[in-house]
Amino acid sequence: MVEAYPQYSKVMLIVDRKSGADAMIQRNRVRGILQGKGGNRCSLEFVPKSAEVQLGDLVLASGLAGLYPKGLVFGRVSGTNKKNPGLFQEIEVTPAVDLSALEEVLVVKVANIAISEP
Repeated sequence: MVEAYPQYSKVMLIVDRKSGADAMIQRNRVRGILQGKGGNRCSLEFVPKSAEVQLGDLVLASGLAGLYPKGLVFGRVSGTNKKNPGLFQEIEVTPAVDLSALEEVLVVKVANIAISEP
């Protein structure tokens, strides 16, 4: 949620170019940053070329930073490219839902839990 008002709120979708979230591939726990690309597109960034990523792999929220609950489904891998220059592969992610068709959203409020030292 970006802004909250008494009768409505503004949210940032995962496809927004300003959006970024720590994510992982369910099958092998490979982590990266889910980055919005505009339209209905995302990419999983900073995944080493040595990591095994397959078309159809499920991409989930890792739960780090507390922005999204761990295990929340972001989407599926719809494209990969290891032939680009650099250390990381290019991974295209298709969101789990058609975000352009959303009319209502549910805001999940996560409680802050203080952990005491033993």
